[in-house]
Formats: sequence, structure tokens, C-alpha cells
Amino acid sequence: MALSNPLVYIDTNVFVNKIILPLISPATITQNQTNLLRQTDNFLHDLVVGVYRGVTSTFTRTEYRGVMKRELYFNKQVWYRN
Repeated sequence: MALSNPLVYIDTNVFVNKIILPLISPATITQNQTNLLRQTDNFLHDLVVGVYRGVTSTFTRTEYRGVMKRELYFNKQVWYRN
């Protein structure tokens, strides 16, 4: 018996893509990055409306925090404008 809304694992990249990609300047964003953001948005929308049931792990949450700290540190001239 299959469930009507399958359980899917949400990887760190989904969260990072949703936060980082919209911050890229439209002048420098690539077509691949635009497509990736659209796919991420579509996937998250499907989660919200119940097409899928999402699950993530403590490891993913920890990895996400590490990636975001690194991005903020190495790109602080972009993220923190004076």
C-alpha cells in the first residue's frame, strides 16, 4: 500500500539554495543557478501543499548552520554592507 504523499529526506542544499541563491545579483546569477532556485522553490511548495512529507536530520541542521556561518564569514562584504 503506497502512501499518497511519500516521505522525502530534505538535504542541506535545499535550505542553502533557498537562502543563498536569492542574494546573488541578477547581473551575475547563472542560468543553472536560476534553474536550481526554481526547482528548490517548486520542491518547497510541494512540501507545503502536502505532495510530500519532509524529514530532515540533526546532521543536516548542523551542516546547514556550518555552511551558513562559512558563507557569512567569507562573504561578509556582500551580506553586511556598511
